[in-house]
This record gives sequence, C-alpha cells and structure tokens, in this order.
Amino acid sequence: MLRACRGDAHRSKRRGCSMLTVALTGGIGSGKSTVARMLATRGAHVLELDAVARQVLAPGGSAVAEVAAEWPDTVRDGRVDRAALAHVVFGDAAARARLSAITHPRTWALADEHLERWERADPSGIVIIELALLAGSPRENAYHANVVVAADRDMRLSRLVQARGMSAEDAAARLAAQPPQESLEHLADMWLENAGSQQALQAQVDDLWASWLRPYARNLYAGTSNEGAPHATPHDLARAQARLAHRGLRTRQCEEGLLYGTTSPLKQGDPDPQGRDGTLLTRPGPGGDNTSCAYDTIAAVFSRSGFVPLGGGSWCSADPRFYLAVVPEKEQ
Repeated sequence: MLRACRGDAHRSKRRGCSMLTVALTGGIGSGKSTVARMLATRGAHVLELDAVARQVLAPGGSAVAEVAAEWPDTVRDGRVDRAALAHVVFGDAAARARLSAITHPRTWALADEHLERWERADPSGIVIIELALLAGSPRENAYHANVVVAADRDMRLSRLVQARGMSAEDAAARLAAQPPQESLEHLADMWLENAGSQQALQAQVDDLWASWLRPYARNLYAGTSNEGAPHATPHDLARAQARLAHRGLRTRQCEEGLLYGTTSPLKQGDPDPQGRDGTLLTRPGPGGDNTSCAYDTIAAVFSRSGFVPLGGGSWCSADPRFYLAVVPEKEQ
C-alpha cells in the first residue's frame, strides 16, 4: 500500500525544472507492460526501451551500418535479418558483447532524444521508461524513481503459457535465465505485487498515480516539498544517495538527512546531469572553495535526482511520501 502525502507543502523560492521520469521494470510475465498501458491511460508518456532498441536496427537506423560491417551476412539491402543476427550471437558471449556495444549506446541516445522532446512539450508531466533489465544497466539510478512489478514464479509461468502461447518448457527456460526478482529490491522505490486480477492491479496503479506519481511531479515542477511528511526510511536514504552519486555528488547521512560537501562537490570526469557521457567543470568561488561552481549544473544534479531547493544551498526531496533534506557540510 502506498503511503499518502502528509503535511503542508513548502514552496521554495525557485521553481523546479525537471519532468518526472520513472523506470518501470520487472521480470518476464510480471505484467510491467500492462502497468505501463494503465499509466498511459492516466496521462503518462510511456517509452518502451525495447521499441527504441528496435528502431536503431530498423532500416536507416543508427546501428545498421556497423552491424553490417561486423556481420555482413545478417544485413540485406539495408535491412537487418534479426533471426540471422540472433543465430550469430546466440551462444557466443563475445559476439553478444560486441552487439551490445554497438546497439546499447545508440538506444540510450535515442531514448534521451524522446525524453528531451517530452520535457520541452510537457515539463510538468510524467514519463515512464519501461525496460526489462534495470539492474546492472547504466541507468539503474538515473531516474527520479524505480517501480518494480513482481509476481510469483507460478503466476508468471502461467501467463507466459496462456497469454503468449509458449510451451511450459520454453517458459520455464526463459524464467530460469532471468535474475531473481529479489535482486531488484535494493533498486525499488515502489514495489507492485501483481498476483491477482486485472481489477486488483488497476486499483494499485490508480493509487500509485493519485497518491504518489502525480503529487511527486507537481512538487518537482513547482519546487515544493512536504515538511510534515514522515522522515525518510533507511531504504529511502540509500536510494536518494544512489541517485545523487550517479550524477557525481557524494553524500553522507546525518541527523538532518543527508550532508554534501561544498569543497569539491563535482569533479572533472563525473557524468553530466542529463545522464549522458560528458564532463562537469567546477570553478573555485571566493575563499577557494567550489560553492559558486556552475550553480545551474548543481541545480540540475539535484533536480534530476528528485530534489527542490530550500535556499542557502539546502535541498529537499520532492517525493511526497517522506521528508528528506540535503544540507551543505559547511552549515553543520
């Protein structure tokens, strides 16, 4: 059950600037695509990463020429023969790794283009990124939240056989090849158990939207937080730290919530705030520290991690389920 937002919203002096982005994942047969469709009917933009991956291998796609150069027999007249390509890489770990090196960066780049277009058109909206493999991907901590859809093995097996027409043996093999659902627990900001009827799942999704996603998006866009909400749990703290660390900002826990250093908050070579490859540059401020370094860059790091400014260098989570402040170390 989702925890409701409590307390009065605190309006900051500066409006937030980041569209809410949420990763939606789960094992095969868990029902994540069903959840994505339900969220789309509520108004979310849904980006299916598998569909984006297919685009880079479609005729004219950005990966076609390199695939043709690597495996000429798998491409005819600019079209990738997916069955032939699968035959080449199946059972060959080196070939699979090479194919991933060709397709994955292009897939993420194209996904980013979609996200940027949506953010320009609907900055207060919500984007759901549906992907099968979150754990171990370069984006496991890149978004404002991760939602995991789960179901027990027998339920997933039954769905694969009945809804997808797989044989029981093929379905069992597909399940066995995937990592256990429990491996996603440390990444989950919200966990949906899809073990019942469609009506029961719809009720969970409606609750997810009304009591969490929509208020989270409003807070993030308007620059508001919920000071009366319960304090963040240890899991919430760890998730917030992971998102900030993904963008190059290291924090440590303190009584107030999280503490970040101002002497060198971001260093050359850290990932840029959009999550793409790049470099962040810091400029020393008065007194030799980096407190004045690229404020818009620092603001983007916090905003892309789900925080809104409180003033004085302090930030607060926009997540309506809890109150979590991140304060500069010099104020301790």
